[in-house]
Amino acid sequence: MSLAHPVLGEMIPVRHGAAPRGWAFAHGQLMTVASMPPLFELIGYTFGGHDTVFALPNLPVLESGLAYAIALIGTEPIDTIPTDQVLGQLYPFKGGAAPRGWTPADGELLPVSSNQALYSVLLNTFGGGRAATFGTPKLPPVNEGALIYDLALEGTYPTA
Repeated sequence: MSLAHPVLGEMIPVRHGAAPRGWAFAHGQLMTVASMPPLFELIGYTFGGHDTVFALPNLPVLESGLAYAIALIGTEPIDTIPTDQVLGQLYPFKGGAAPRGWTPADGELLPVSSNQALYSVLLNTFGGGRAATFGTPKLPPVNEGALIYDLALEGTYPTA
């Protein structure tokens, strides 16, 4: 993963403001199918839309002041685990169990005590009890279940 060589549909937490070039904030906005055919092929109508428009995922600005940006262009997702992931990154994997160091983005509550770094990024944006637990984003499987988003439990702290 890198801002210069993204995987199509991956999402990284970045400072809220302007999305990096080739990325868009994941705020549920509609895109035309004709303007982004590869991204539409990947996520389809999973997050909404109809006919000639499809929606990007709708993720809130995180309590930490970060927002998720989604790669509009990039290489196709593969079964390879990123080695330079960003803490809190959402990465599209081809089904199956989450790789080591990742967890499914399925709304699970995680203990703050054993995930303090990730908690510093997400805080309680996606739920949980402020003292003991915090929630992960809940994203449905995409492309008829062929891809699922997993959340990086470890990695570099978001700086962009």
